[in-house]
Amino acid sequence: MCFHIHSHIPKKAKSDVEDLFSAVFQSEDTPEFYHVNGFQHPSLAIITQENPNQIVNATWSVAPPNSFDPSLYWKEKGGSTLNTRDDSLFSFKSATWKSEAVLNQKCIALVNGYFEPHKVANVSYPYLLHRPNFEIFGLVGYYTKQNDNSLTFSIITTKSNEFVGKVHNAAQRMPMSILPEDKESIFDLSTASELKNEFQLCYSVPLKAKPVNRAILNSRIDTNSNQFLNDVFHPIITD
Repeated sequence: MCFHIHSHIPKKAKSDVEDLFSAVFQSEDTPEFYHVNGFQHPSLAIITQENPNQIVNATWSVAPPNSFDPSLYWKEKGGSTLNTRDDSLFSFKSATWKSEAVLNQKCIALVNGYFEPHKVANVSYPYLLHRPNFEIFGLVGYYTKQNDNSLTFSIITTKSNEFVGKVHNAAQRMPMSILPEDKESIFDLSTASELKNEFQLCYSVPLKAKPVNRAILNSRIDTNSNQFLNDVFHPIITD
């Protein structure tokens, strides 16, 4: 779930984003994705717990700290490098470095939305989940630092709330999302029990569901274009 992101921050919008998150972009190269598939290992804008007043670029596909070759880990672990289930953390299922990272190296990925499939009779229909006017918000995750000082990260997923569950009806999972003003409250969660309690809230930023072109699901097509976000007809999802 949540393997597809809409994160389009044009240069003219950067100052507004900086004001919202009380953080400053550290790179002139701001990711501008109308749609990107996580398996492309894209670079996205994130805010880290270590430097909460900076917006930096990081690779969406986490790898263990100081990995010799992160791509080998990505190939072995697949989609679990993009997203991490909340119920796998702080358990025997979780690598020690992941539990340590989610406590001390949390991050917030800046997005305008994310895509989820709605299944009808075994056919998937993609929807873009977004705030009104495609306002930016954050997806909560954790990051690691590599030998070259680059960052890799994963998004934390929880059980779906009622609305997201109607859209993503097959998996009943959703990324943990927050409004810009909640940045500090997430970074302040410092114990496993505090994080587990937060996971149980099944909280999501209030979102709308926009049906989009089914080509979004085709990895052989370049869909990083606004044309693929045009309104189309899909099975209707009611609030």
